Amino acid sequence: MVALRRVARGDVQQIAAQLGILKDSAPLLLRLLAHETDFDSVVTLVARIPSGTNVVFKAPLTRAMQQVRNLSEEDLKRNGIPLGAVKVLSRCEQYKLSGCGELAAGFLASKQSSVRASAARICALTGVRRTEGLNLLHTELNVEEPADRVFAVNELMKIPLRNDAERREREGVILSQLGSSKARDTLRVLTTCFGRRTVEALSPLMDGNDVSTALYSAWVLAQYPDESVTVRPLRRVVIFSMFHHQIYQAGAGIDFSIGSGVVFHQATQWLNSATHSASLQPKIPGELLLPLELSDEEQKFQMRAYRRGIVVRAMPSFSALNEWKFFNHRMDASYLSLMRFMAANDPTLDGVHVKGQRVAHFTMRKKAAEVVASLTGKPANYVGLTGDIIASDAVPTEPYEGQNKLVARYLLDRIKQAGLVARPQGGREWDRAGEFNRLLTLSVSSRFGPELEHALRAEPRLRQVDVSLANSGISFFQTRR
Repeated sequence: MVALRRVARGDVQQIAAQLGILKDSAPLLLRLLAHETDFDSVVTLVARIPSGTNVVFKAPLTRAMQQVRNLSEEDLKRNGIPLGAVKVLSRCEQYKLSGCGELAAGFLASKQSSVRASAARICALTGVRRTEGLNLLHTELNVEEPADRVFAVNELMKIPLRNDAERREREGVILSQLGSSKARDTLRVLTTCFGRRTVEALSPLMDGNDVSTALYSAWVLAQYPDESVTVRPLRRVVIFSMFHHQIYQAGAGIDFSIGSGVVFHQATQWLNSATHSASLQPKIPGELLLPLELSDEEQKFQMRAYRRGIVVRAMPSFSALNEWKFFNHRMDASYLSLMRFMAANDPTLDGVHVKGQRVAHFTMRKKAAEVVASLTGKPANYVGLTGDIIASDAVPTEPYEGQNKLVARYLLDRIKQAGLVARPQGGREWDRAGEFNRLLTLSVSSRFGPELEHALRAEPRLRQVDVSLANSGISFFQTRR
């Protein structure tokens, strides 16, 4: 223990990281906290204190709070110290220690947005300058810097409302942002404060042309406490989810992004039969994981969602066409418009083997045409790589003339349509670039073979976009110029 009390800061961080391995780390953590004087190390150790109100940690937290109180102006100018201070005070607030709210108020004017937001939350939760803390967070929701808005959103959602006046104020701040780019970051706050104004404002948006806004609005309303309100929006979430089923290593599920900080995940099949629920509400009931009979407005939303998906996603899919157990149910005539559109436009281009040769084939277009034929009882067709019309029960029998060049042109047209010709900005754009990179790699490695790579390198030079593609975040072009 003598050695532990003399460890340098870096060693404290390593020891703190190992505390979770111990069955009972409290005695060691208490000893370390009792003798540590370096404030950065104190912050590291306080972070290991479990959430709750275990009384044994009140004394070390009180000492840590005193260390915050003793920080000098010079200390507070050091990088990381203000953030560390509010982290300590945040844990003190969880343990309901007197005085942490007053100390947090001293950080409301910090130049760091994360520090301001955390301090505002502590003030609101402790009741010390609560109104000022709430107003600060409401103001931060309207700043231009997205990261600052996200800080404010995360902290605001941790503050329970005390009365209907606070609820109306928070709801009004969020609804005032509808129609602006800020709503993508803030709309999820409505799940903590929605009322009839939210229903009236968001319901029409579900039928708008902006699919992202329609989905986000539906996701919010699907969590409304009145079940008579939730039926329609939940069905919209279900319809969108049909394009986002994925196969896992040990099952299947639904995964898609709704907005900043909102990612929908729900396992639908699991090989070990374990129960896996949605990570975020609302959870889709099992009976809705089957093809629904769609109203006219739902058909229009489905078409908009599909059209958006084939532009922004490299490998979109419509799970009702896949042979998954929970989707082995017949679609009805309300899917005809989508199936016909898919038969002509679905972008999933495969390389199938016919007599030992790779042949370009739109597998999903063929499946969609088969559904059309089944639902109508009449012959149906789908569109091939050169615009050729193919019967739903047929496949191309030989490679297209100049097939590799045609495929390269097709893939580059998709990249252009997706807007991936400039350096990605933000995680979502990098993710999209990565998905298109996987599509190109898959096309070369298994769908069409290495000969396609030569065409994919030559075509950008002919179009004079090779430099733009090299900066697009698609590593295929960065390593193969």
